[in-house]
Amino acid sequence: TSVAIAEPGTFGYKLGPDYQVLDVLGLASPGVAKALRAGDFNYTVTTWKPKYVVTSWQGKYNPDQQPGFFDHYELVGEFREPYWDVLLKQGAMLYRRKADATAH
Repeated sequence: TSVAIAEPGTFGYKLGPDYQVLDVLGLASPGVAKALRAGDFNYTVTTWKPKYVVTSWQGKYNPDQQPGFFDHYELVGEFREPYWDVLLKQGAMLYRRKADATAH
């Protein structure tokens, strides 16, 4: 399955080879950085249509901050952690692509 996340680092490593981990900030996924520079903040989800998206901070680069995101993804969980609660005021949000999501 595929997961889009900012700064995938050890997350991607620990998931292993059965998962395609996409970097929404463009450091590890081809074409993302170029698209972001051009103002296409939907590039990761429209190009790869990942099954899952994880966000932890709010910012203009996050997929869940883009128009149309919730037409294709639904929140399935929030994972709280004291460090995130203090610094980000929220946990990591896990979204899953809707089963009826068509071309996006």
